[in-house]
Amino acid sequence: MGGGMAAVWFLAVLFTSPVGSQQLWECKASSSRENCYRNAALADLASLCGPKAMPNMIGCALQLACGSSTEDYCHPLSLLADICQSDPGMVGMLGCSPYNRTCMVAQNPPSECASHGPLPGVIGTDKTTQDLIQMCREMVMAPCSQCTSPTHCPNPLLTMSTICKDHTMTECADWVDMCSNPGVSEELPGKAFCPSGGAALPLMQMYFHFGLKDFVLFKSWVPQNAWQYTWAVVFTILMGIFVIFLKALRSYWEKIIREKHLCQTPPAENLPSECCCPHPRPAGKESDLLLNGDRTANGNGPQSSGSTSWIPTWSDWKCNAVRAAFVLVTTVLDYCLMLIVMTCNVGLFMAVCVGLALGTLIFGHKLTFNANNSCCEA
Repeated sequence: MGGGMAAVWFLAVLFTSPVGSQQLWECKASSSRENCYRNAALADLASLCGPKAMPNMIGCALQLACGSSTEDYCHPLSLLADICQSDPGMVGMLGCSPYNRTCMVAQNPPSECASHGPLPGVIGTDKTTQDLIQMCREMVMAPCSQCTSPTHCPNPLLTMSTICKDHTMTECADWVDMCSNPGVSEELPGKAFCPSGGAALPLMQMYFHFGLKDFVLFKSWVPQNAWQYTWAVVFTILMGIFVIFLKALRSYWEKIIREKHLCQTPPAENLPSECCCPHPRPAGKESDLLLNGDRTANGNGPQSSGSTSWIPTWSDWKCNAVRAAFVLVTTVLDYCLMLIVMTCNVGLFMAVCVGLALGTLIFGHKLTFNANNSCCEA
């Protein structure tokens, strides 16, 4: 904190501090300790978060979110701890002297200091402000107008929460850690700034990295532990194998359709049963078949599957419908695999590669079909 800002703050606290109220360190001997600690802490919060003090502090934002609630982490002593114990830039402030004297440096601090501790993982005001300014330099976002400089950032916690709920950038790491603490997102004040359920969005890391928490195709699919991550890897491998299987199945189907269109009579007795061409195709006639696709090489056979007309026949429509279905499914799965690769998660990236490799190992011999590579070969 700069010297000028510190001087302004000192004067603000000096003239806004309550006079004649019982001090925090005096409550240990009070006959009504709980009420004393609550009222004294409220008085200290008023001096710290008043309009002439520093209402932009994280602890002040948490107090505002609590409203009239004084339970759990909304207890005034807990909110005071958010500022005076957990906020690195605010610990040495004059307004924190009563709390420091009571809970931080006392040889035998009262039990209330431990029972009303700070919000777990609460983030610091100065660092949050700096992270916000850096994020807004990297990407212009609507909430950035609320925090344009260290002196113009009235509620850094709210701004950080608004951005990080939609954009999981590297600077959101501290916010993610805070919201991941058990119970923080379940009750006030953390509930007002963290996603429901405590499952903060994973960080957007556009480089190869290790870790469990990454989006797997859907916003709701974020592995939270080793078992969930393992199932995501296994699913990805199986998807890769299934893609190769579908492509091999299409190749095999194309072979069957081609043989069905090119051959009319049963196979000869001296040929294997899977061959259906009774006559070998004359050498050099493949081009004739392609150019005159409505007849076979000997000129007397049935129609082939390759028609020279751009207008499909009814038979073509049926075949193309099956081809379109294959293309639709395989394209969707291919792009799903691409999106998994784009997480840059090393484990998921390798799962895609292994799945495609295993699929090729199992079904590779069926992936392509060469019409000349059969018993019908001349």
